Amino acid sequence: MKKAISIIFIIFFIFTITSCKSGSQGDTPSDTTTSGEAVLTTAVINETGTQDIFETTAEVQDDTTNTNETASQNPTNTQNKITAAPTIKPTGIEPPKTTQAQPKNGVIIYEIYTAGGYVSTGENHAPYKYNYVVLYNSTDNAINLNGWVLLFLRPDSGKVMTENSTPLSGEIKAKGYFVIRGGQALDAPKPPTGGELPFKIDIEGTFATERKVGIIALCTKDKTGTVLPTDPDVSDYLGFGKNAIYYMGSAPATGITVKRVLRRNSLNTTGDNKKDFTLVNIFDNPSDVIIFK
Repeated sequence: MKKAISIIFIIFFIFTITSCKSGSQGDTPSDTTTSGEAVLTTAVINETGTQDIFETTAEVQDDTTNTNETASQNPTNTQNKITAAPTIKPTGIEPPKTTQAQPKNGVIIYEIYTAGGYVSTGENHAPYKYNYVVLYNSTDNAINLNGWVLLFLRPDSGKVMTENSTPLSGEIKAKGYFVIRGGQALDAPKPPTGGELPFKIDIEGTFATERKVGIIALCTKDKTGTVLPTDPDVSDYLGFGKNAIYYMGSAPATGITVKRVLRRNSLNTTGDNKKDFTLVNIFDNPSDVIIFK
């Protein structure tokens, strides 16, 4: 009996000490903001195998995670909060070169940007004045893109927006990339802000898009009406933004913001837009810019 009482006392003693320690600890959250001058430094591998280093300096303000970019802004102070767009030089990292993906027809959507030319007080301005879409050929053979088309669909219906269709032509090399340049975001100012795209353009289109939500269908021939992911002429399909009605997999990918591109996590594809794509902040981290060749 005494032994049992002693054990209970020891357990109670340990519990009391642990509770006291837990009560004395805590996390003190802190909110910090930063602003000032940012030096954008990146490198490109040249033909001799050495690196060329480039730097550009720009005055920037702190980023914000508030998805409502204008609701809390004071219209009378808007002009004072917008900084000039720095020029992002053709520098950055080499793109991936291998894949295990075996998508239908072999060509997938790898990266997109739909906020070209836009400016906001919350996120400063777009790094580029143009929208763009990058394709990737996951096969071991070059693929002729003549007759193919890149379609932007209405996010609330999946219907083709004819004015935003881009006919493709030419060849995409084995394990190679193909860059399609578009116009600006629908709400971009005139003239648009931002710099030129820092990589080779294969096709120039004019697609003007909503920034945060959309549906893109890469098709082997032109389409009209509603285009679904299961269409046999669809090589790849991407819905992004929470209001996109159609997408591949469990849910649409995250909506694009001014400073961020939407990029595949890898060259493998699971057939799920939400799982396969992530946002990459190229404005604050220009070394993450991929130089497509």
